[in-house]
Amino acid sequence: MKKISEINNIISVIITSILITLIISGCKDKGVDIQPIKNPRSYSWTVDTLTLPNSAQTLMQDLWGTSPKDVYAVGHNDQTIGDMWHYDGNSWTDVKLSTLNGGNVPGHISSLNAIMGSTGSDIWAVGDKVISNPTPPPINLRQELLVHYNGTNWDEVGFIKEGFIQDIYVQSSNNIWACGDTTIFHYNGIKWTREYVPLVTPPNHFFQIYKIISNGTFTYALGFLHNNLTGDENHYFFKKDETGWRLIISSSSRTDFGTTSLWFNPSGKLYSSGYGGIYIWNGSTWSNIFSITNIARIYGTSDTNIFADGAVGTTSYVYHYNGQDWKKLDDLTTNNVLFLGIWTDGTEAFICGYTLSSFPQKTIILHGK
Repeated sequence: MKKISEINNIISVIITSILITLIISGCKDKGVDIQPIKNPRSYSWTVDTLTLPNSAQTLMQDLWGTSPKDVYAVGHNDQTIGDMWHYDGNSWTDVKLSTLNGGNVPGHISSLNAIMGSTGSDIWAVGDKVISNPTPPPINLRQELLVHYNGTNWDEVGFIKEGFIQDIYVQSSNNIWACGDTTIFHYNGIKWTREYVPLVTPPNHFFQIYKIISNGTFTYALGFLHNNLTGDENHYFFKKDETGWRLIISSSSRTDFGTTSLWFNPSGKLYSSGYGGIYIWNGSTWSNIFSITNIARIYGTSDTNIFADGAVGTTSYVYHYNGQDWKKLDDLTTNNVLFLGIWTDGTEAFICGYTLSSFPQKTIILHGK
């Protein structure tokens, strides 16, 4: 057996080793300058302008990213190129999608309407492209466009149907929803399938499903029915649960619930925005929580960090919610620009839109940090 003195010596050596380790770690940590998270209302904002040579229209309308050094913007370019841009933390560059400018997607891309992913190497974007009808008479047709990024290349995932895809929501890599025209698409990680809401389009009417969102348990969608003869519209809020798709709300008013966008915050609350402002869903009804004319998009990282943008006429504005009030960010109020897309990770924020009356029309991206 070891003597008590020997045991004490061993314990002393162990304690000394631990202290040395702590001192070394402390010395290393002393040089780390931990920056507090900046109040979004105190961000410094810069402006980037996106356009391509000889482009009459560069109109980005949606944003998504994995970090402030990996952000995508999608929309429309009249040259059928320049429909997607990427920001690497320093500059925006045109993502070459079409075979016309070195990409893998055949045909003339008309527009990309939405983009979202699960990771930086699993990203989806949707819209439409123009194809030529091979049978007489020769006419151009709009065809659905779904493209996927695997971390290396952007490739088309084909559907055979005329029309376009308006929105996509990636809840996870094996639960993805897209919608457009009268159709809803679902991807389970293996294949895409079509689904339909319980609404029959009457003659002389146009029906479109344009927003979709899912939390993994329930899926929600927005749609509208337009009377081609009178111009009247009805707005619809659909829900899918274990029994299938159901119509939850139908209204001829744009202010009964948000009719332009849907957003789940990280705690699972469902928001919508539209002509009446911002609304929140309690499971059975929508409640207006911020009444203002025309909120186009809402997005944030928590209940205390939410951005919203919109426009009245040709003047666009941005609001921020900090858990207590909605504050208009006056420095961002801009004339002759329509703000649409928003993305933030809580440390930086991006807002995209485009000029309205100037020629050529260009994309404007606000960057706050």
